[in-house]
Amino acid sequence: MMEHIESVMVVLPPPNKLTKVSCGIIGFNDKVSITFGNISRNRDLERNFFCFLTSENIPVSITYNRNCHDECL
Repeated sequence: MMEHIESVMVVLPPPNKLTKVSCGIIGFNDKVSITFGNISRNRDLERNFFCFLTSENIPVSITYNRNCHDECL
């Protein structure tokens, strides 16, 4: 079955006023997909997380659906 699956992803419940950021992680076939949902304008959590991964020489590919730019990649 694995030969038929190209990727997997997590669909998060939306963040809310109490938890402004949500995160889901799923792994499959030596790859990990990390999804953030964020209702605040601040992207420090996501940026710091992915900057940490790249500082540890962990390959990172980012896909996003907002107008922003990668400051550390």
